[in-house]
Amino acid sequence: MNEALELKVTERTVELEQKTHQLMVSNEDCVNRFAERLRVEKELRHTNSFLDSIIENIPNMLFIKDAESCASCVLTARGGTFRIQARRAFREK
Repeated sequence: MNEALELKVTERTVELEQKTHQLMVSNEDCVNRFAERLRVEKELRHTNSFLDSIIENIPNMLFIKDAESCASCVLTARGGTFRIQARRAFREK
């Protein structure tokens, strides 16, 4: 009887060690994905900031057309109010 219990404890310990290893691998994958997402979000913020800087300083008017909805918006030169509203509306689509 004692040997049977010891065998069950050993089997359960091995099973728990395997589950622990699987959880550690899964957790490491989640951490890596999260770090990659943070990196991409930071890069996207930088790119948007760069694009905003170009749009705000370009001396011409820009016309942008959304390929999916065929909606157009106008970005005026030197940061007019209409440009800001149009840019926000375009980003939300």
